[in-house]
Amino acid sequence: MSSPRLPDHLEVLLTEEPVLDVYAHGPWRVPDGLYDELRDRAVAFNDDPRVVELPRRHGDFYNEGTTAAGAELWSLLTFLLGASALRGGSRGDVDYEVLADFMAAPEPSVRDPLAWFSQAGRWRPPGLWLAEPAGDDPALRALMLDLARAGLDVFEGLEPVERRRRALIEIFDRRAADPVLHESDLTVPKPLLEDSWAAALTDGDLAVLPELAGPVGYLGWACDGFAASHERLRDALGSGEGADDALARLLLAADATTAPAELAVTLGTERHADLQDRLRALRADFAVDPWRHDVRDRLALALVAGEADAARAWLDMAVRITGAVQGLPGAPVAPRDRVPVRAFQADVRRLFTARRVVNPLGDALFPAGRRATGEDAGAPGDEPRAGKDGRAGTDGRPPDDVLVGQPELARAVADALAARLAGERPVRLLITGPAGTGKGTAAELVERRLAAGGAVREAMWISDQVFASLGVSDAVLWLQARVRDCVEARMLLVVDDLERLAAHERCGAAAVEELRRLMARSPALDVVALCRPGGDRRLFDANPALVGAFDTARTRDFAEDDFAELFARAAARRGFAVPADVAAAGGGRLA
Repeated sequence: MSSPRLPDHLEVLLTEEPVLDVYAHGPWRVPDGLYDELRDRAVAFNDDPRVVELPRRHGDFYNEGTTAAGAELWSLLTFLLGASALRGGSRGDVDYEVLADFMAAPEPSVRDPLAWFSQAGRWRPPGLWLAEPAGDDPALRALMLDLARAGLDVFEGLEPVERRRRALIEIFDRRAADPVLHESDLTVPKPLLEDSWAAALTDGDLAVLPELAGPVGYLGWACDGFAASHERLRDALGSGEGADDALARLLLAADATTAPAELAVTLGTERHADLQDRLRALRADFAVDPWRHDVRDRLALALVAGEADAARAWLDMAVRITGAVQGLPGAPVAPRDRVPVRAFQADVRRLFTARRVVNPLGDALFPAGRRATGEDAGAPGDEPRAGKDGRAGTDGRPPDDVLVGQPELARAVADALAARLAGERPVRLLITGPAGTGKGTAAELVERRLAAGGAVREAMWISDQVFASLGVSDAVLWLQARVRDCVEARMLLVVDDLERLAAHERCGAAAVEELRRLMARSPALDVVALCRPGGDRRLFDANPALVGAFDTARTRDFAEDDFAELFARAAARRGFAVPADVAAAGGGRLA
């Protein structure tokens, strides 16, 4: 019997390669050094001497060295990635990777292969930040247009957004070549400039850049895509509710109590009225967690039914609709979303990297030959696929064999798991140390072992970045909701950069105290917190009681022999056997 397989173009998601996965494009292996090259181009563009004529007032987000050109790159890149569009991959945090030099408080990028991202994608033709200082001065307008067009060249080579980048270049070049349009760009009053661009867009432009149709048109476009992907999955699975019922539940999950009036433009007045009726009928009994679980289960069935692309399209459109609805009557926003994207991405790895284990009962009970129901057994010669970390059977190995070169961490993980699986106490583990020393691996190991023991289903990762723009009340409510999700859905909570969360000026102290309180009140909650070197000491200064609630383990930088082992394992994951002297030489070079 053949096992389900992931389509070839998605196989890179099962590797440890650096991947940018813009769902609308598909996963893409990021070429080595490309992000560094883009970063250098961005810095050079920010320092263009012409930009001194376009001064800008700095907000809290940008540092003092960021010009209007650098700020423009942020809005441009997020627009190219798609308004409220979905992306993931281990290098999916591309805006922070490439443009962090412009931030007032630079933050580390997230390199978790299960993490997902979205963005507001707000971009005002012909520029967001460059248009402000240009005003209605024709000379400054001309400079603005030149710089805005040049900014598109910064992101050349970023393949998942290349089609959209080319479409924008075509619009700029077409307007520059048309005397009437070019004159209007220099003379139309600034409040009317965006309308002037919108009026000249072609159907071909909007097919590639649907956001330029405005909030109503974009919401309709996303709803059309959602309906198409939903019906495809319904046909493939042979069951399920209709697209409008699914849309109604999605709106409820997005905290919409009524169907926005803007949907009547897309659905028509009769379908819009029916949608309102569905919302009223579903609202009283609707609960987010059962809905999330049902969505996850159906998408997992779609994966094994060979409909991975349709499942991904469903998620992408669902996230876009959420952001579009939450932004009305204005442009789409970064979605406050409950769609189970991380769970889906975990299922992709879980379902397509599972090792097939042969049960000896078949041979023991039918020694004379193949039993009548033998089709249920693997065909002779079927090979098990590698586990998540590339080695079959990793979950059965002791932590000190998985966590190379980190004996203190391995002991702490082993003790925490033993106590948890024996029912003695939850996992409460604080891991501090340099980047790239196994902290994330340890969190994933805890997740796998607890899942194998039936204690949790998966992990929920949260980052300090979420709290950067939150006030005290919003931070506390957001954290309470995430902990409630973890307890009700049996998820391990992983907090990345906990000490940085505590340091956030607006809400950090309140957030970490709320985490301490929630941990004390939730004996079923398993928590792994990750910190940078010395983070446990800084966290102790901020909230000693919280540190006292954890078992603390520290990691250290790898030695040459550790790098040699890591090198040999990396080669083995790719099917190569490495002699000891070659591994030692590789370890030395890495060290």
